[in-house]
Amino acid sequence: MLVRPLVLPNSVSHTQRSRFLHRALLTGVCSAALLSALADAGYARALNGGASAGQSAPNIASDAAVQAAARAAAAARQTQDSLARAARAVQDMQAIQAAARAAAAAQQTSVSVPNGLGAGGLLAAPGGKWDGANAPTQSIDANGQTQV
Repeated sequence: MLVRPLVLPNSVSHTQRSRFLHRALLTGVCSAALLSALADAGYARALNGGASAGQSAPNIASDAAVQAAARAAAAARQTQDSLARAARAVQDMQAIQAAARAAAAAQQTSVSVPNGLGAGGLLAAPGGKWDGANAPTQSIDANGQTQV
């Protein structure tokens, strides 16, 4: 089907052109609505009891409630599954962190690094100029910890 663009003569005023385009748009939208309503007409049910005995209003409502309950149960299962996956992910991350802490602690006990100022510890650059700060000092507190 060949569709040609709509061309209005130049003698048509702006107001007339706007009204015409508005009506054309409204006609198209109404036609689309009617076609979609006709497509769904096969699913219509009588609400006045004119349907068969198995399709009365209480039965329809009951079926709808059962379907809604089934959808709600499925959503609840999906939510519980998501929560369980998130909890497992948190537990896995906590286990990884604990293993990293244990590995770091094991490495610290195997490597001897002296506390305080001196070779292997904190060592100030020899002959360094301390501009705006004092040279580092070292002391041991009451708990036996080295303070720099």
